[in-house]
Amino acid sequence: MKKPIKFKHGVPTKWNWVVWYPENVSIHPNTDIGSHCDIFGQCGVTIEEGVQIGAGCRIYSKNTINGTEGPVLIKRNSCIGANSVILPNSVIEEGQLVKALSVYYRREK
Repeated sequence: MKKPIKFKHGVPTKWNWVVWYPENVSIHPNTDIGSHCDIFGQCGVTIEEGVQIGAGCRIYSKNTINGTEGPVLIKRNSCIGANSVILPNSVIEEGQLVKALSVYYRREK
């Protein structure tokens, strides 16, 4: 098993992606996150094993424009295409594909 990923608030990782509010973010070490991604964890972000996130993605658990907020859950073996935006309260199901350049919002049933 890989070592846990280390990240600090607002500091790019060695792969050049950034986590904001890391105390609320859980990323399984067996993931692939592309460069220039931003993960905003104010209300919680969980990324499970085997997830692939393309370059340039944005994951928001809080939206300051319309005031929505809530945790984001990205389940095992799912894929998020490059330059996609994941909005608060979203759940990406196991093995799901979010196509590149998508804006995604889906609450868990």
